[in-house]
Amino acid sequence: MTFGRLVRAAEGRPAPWKNGRGTTVEIAVGPVGAGFDDFDWRVSRATIAADGPFSTLQGVDRGFAPLDGSGVRLTVEGRGTVALRPGSPPFEFDGGAAAVARLIDGPVTALNVMTRRGRCAHRLFLHGEGPLAPAAGFAAALVCLGETARLRGGPELRRLDTLVAEDGRWPDWSVEAAPGGCLVALIVAAARS
Repeated sequence: MTFGRLVRAAEGRPAPWKNGRGTTVEIAVGPVGAGFDDFDWRVSRATIAADGPFSTLQGVDRGFAPLDGSGVRLTVEGRGTVALRPGSPPFEFDGGAAAVARLIDGPVTALNVMTRRGRCAHRLFLHGEGPLAPAAGFAAALVCLGETARLRGGPELRRLDTLVAEDGRWPDWSVEAAPGGCLVALIVAAARS
């Protein structure tokens, strides 16, 4: 059975943001070893420690979902302001638009998904129990939002542990139990010209 690579929540070093208002832990990137300027897709966990603007990323689509904390009010140019809390539907927006986060009550940890438009597309969604439907030509990340999540025949995930499948083969992910749910980032690679 194929389950992918398990990334425990405690793994990875937080890298400070240039503006000093938070840190990011990279979970997975494609192609492997790509940097911030040349990734096709990227999944990371960020801790926002203070109010402030997001980096502007032209040609990048972003997905954002708070995991811990009280949440943020995110103001995105052309979209207005939305309050996002853990358990809220994930929010998708154009990374080239000006965006400012205001903390509701203290620091927030969030899942960030970024895909380079024209190369990849992504979908970020909440999933309870049962199998995940396959998709072709993809990478995927499954993050445990509850205290634990059990996969049929596979590993047990603890809070904020992540399973990553990046080889284009659909993983055998069927969630048996996930009190609090799981968050899935599905990244579909588009053919390059």
